[in-house]
Amino acid sequence: MRDIYGILRYSSQLRNFYVVVTLFSVVTALVTLSQPFIVKGIVDEFDAEGGPIARTLIILVVLYFVADFSITLSTNVSGYFGDMMTIKLRRYLSEKYYQHLLSLPQTYFDNERTGAMLNKLSRSIENLTQTIQMFSNNFLQLIVTTILTFVITARYSWMAAFLMFVLYPVLLWLTRRTSEKWQVIEKKKNDELDIALGRFTEVIGQTRVVKSFRQGPRELSIFRDRFGNTIPLTDTQSRLWHRQDVGRRFVLNLVFVAIFAVVVRSTFQGNLTLGEMVLLFGYTNLIRLPLFSLSFVVDAVQRAIAGSRDFFAVLDLEIETDGSRMENVDRLDPSQASVEFSEIGFSYAEGGLEVIKDISVRIEPGEKLALVAESGGGKTTLANLLMGIYSPTAGQLSVGGRDVSDEGFGWLREQVGVVFQDAELFSGTLFENISYARPTASMDEVIAAAQVANAHEFISAFPDGYETEIGERGIKLSGGQKQRVAIARAVLKDAPILILDEATSALDSKAEAEVQEALDRLLEGRTSLVIAHRLSTIANVDTILTLREGRIDELGSPAELAVSGGIYSELLELQNAEPGSRHRLKKFELA
Repeated sequence: MRDIYGILRYSSQLRNFYVVVTLFSVVTALVTLSQPFIVKGIVDEFDAEGGPIARTLIILVVLYFVADFSITLSTNVSGYFGDMMTIKLRRYLSEKYYQHLLSLPQTYFDNERTGAMLNKLSRSIENLTQTIQMFSNNFLQLIVTTILTFVITARYSWMAAFLMFVLYPVLLWLTRRTSEKWQVIEKKKNDELDIALGRFTEVIGQTRVVKSFRQGPRELSIFRDRFGNTIPLTDTQSRLWHRQDVGRRFVLNLVFVAIFAVVVRSTFQGNLTLGEMVLLFGYTNLIRLPLFSLSFVVDAVQRAIAGSRDFFAVLDLEIETDGSRMENVDRLDPSQASVEFSEIGFSYAEGGLEVIKDISVRIEPGEKLALVAESGGGKTTLANLLMGIYSPTAGQLSVGGRDVSDEGFGWLREQVGVVFQDAELFSGTLFENISYARPTASMDEVIAAAQVANAHEFISAFPDGYETEIGERGIKLSGGQKQRVAIARAVLKDAPILILDEATSALDSKAEAEVQEALDRLLEGRTSLVIAHRLSTIANVDTILTLREGRIDELGSPAELAVSGGIYSELLELQNAEPGSRHRLKKFELA
C-alpha cells in the first residue's frame, strides 16, 4: 500500500487525475444516496389526495430521473479520467522501470533473464494500474456511502445501523485470514511464470539454434511444464479464496436478513412509516455493493502487493555511479588519452574467484596494446573494465590521468569507442544504427563514417540505401556487412580510446580484407586496446600483453616477445607448424 500511494506522490499529473476520478466517484455516491429519499417521498405521497399531490409526484419522478442521469454522467466522466490516468500511469511506471534498468550495473543483467524482467514489468503495471483505478473509483465512494448510510439509518433505526456497522470488522477479519496464504501461493506462481517467459524470450531470440538442432518440441515442453506448474497452485489458491468468500457472503446474508427483519418489525409496530421502511430497504441494498466489493478490493490489493513486489525490489537496487545520465561530458584530446591499470583485480561475484589479478600496465596516448590469453583468461574482462561495464574490485583505473572512480562511468564511456566481436545492431534502418553513436549526426556525417568503414558501397546498393530496414540484430545483413556498420558507428563516435574485439575469424577472405582495412583506418591515431583474433593483427600493434590465469605473463613489443620464449613466441611457432598441432591456437581464440 505504501508503494501504491508513493506512485501518486511522485507524479503530480497522476495525482491530479486521481483527484478528479475520486471527486466524481464521491459525486456519484452522494447522488446515489439521494435516490432512496426520492422513493420515500413518492411512497409517502400515496396517502394524500388532490392535484398538488400529483404535481409533487411528477416533481419527485423528474428528480429521480435527474439523479439517475447524473449518475450516468458522473460515472462516464470518472471513467474517462480513469482511463487517462491508467494509460499515463502505465507510461510512468514503464519509464521509471526502464530508466532504472538502464542505470543498473551489468552484474544485474548477468544474473537475470530478459523475459523475467519484461514479465515483472507487465505483471506489476497491470496489477498496480487496476488497483489504483479501483481505489479511485471505489474507495472514497465506499467510505462516503458507508458513513452516510450509517448516519441516515441510525436516524430511523439504531439497531439496523448497529448491524450494518458490525459487518465491516467481521468481513475484514474473515478476509484477512486468507491474505497471507494467498500471497505465498501468488509468489510461487509468479516465479514459475518468470522462468517460463524468460526461457520463451531466449528461444525467440535464438530460433535458428532451436531449429537447427530440432529442439522445438523440447522447448515447448519446458514452457508447458513451467506454465503447468501454475495450475495446481491456482487451484489451491482459488479454492482457498472462494471457500472463504462463501463464508463471508453467508455472514453478510444473515446480517442483511436480520436488518430486514428489524425494519419490518418496526414498521408493523408503527415506529416507521411505509416510506421510511422503503428508505431503509433502499439503504440496505445500497450498502450491499460496497460490502461485496470490499472482497474484490482486498483481492486486487493482494494481487498488487504480490505482483509488484519484484518490480519495487528492482527499483530499490542501487544504480551505477553516474550511470550514463551525465550530459555535456568533456572529452579528452587524443594526445591526452592515456590508460593506466594499477594493481587491478576483479571477480564477478562478491568474495568469488578473481578472474583478473594484480594487473598493472599503462597505454600511452596513441599506443596500440594487444591482449593475448587463452579463452577465459581475462581478455574480455579487462576490456569490460575499460568500457565501464564493471568496476574493478581492487586497484585503480585511470584514463587521461583521471581516476575513473572519481569521474564516473558516464564520463569514462564518453572517452571509449567499441567494436564488439559480435556486431551488436538494432532493428531499424542503417542510418539509425550508424547514427546510434551520435543521434544528431547529419546524413553527410553518417555517409562519411560509412566510407571510412568500407560500408558505403554495399549500403548504396540497397534500393532504400541508408533507410534500409535491417531486421532484429541486423539479421538481413551478412557478417561482414554487420561488422562494417558497427565500425562506421565507432568512427562516427570518434572517441579518443578504442576497444577492438575483432570479429574477422568467421568471415570469408574478401569480407575479412574489407573489414580489416576499415579497422586499420579506425585504429589510426587512437589509444587502442585490441583483443585480436589474427596473429597478423597482433604483429602490427605497439605492445603485447599476455595473460596467464588472470595475471600478466609478458609485456613487450611484438619483436621482443617473438624471441622471448613465452606465450607469443610459442603461438608464432604453432602458426607455422603442422595443421594437426595447431589446436593450442584455438585455446587462444586465434587463427
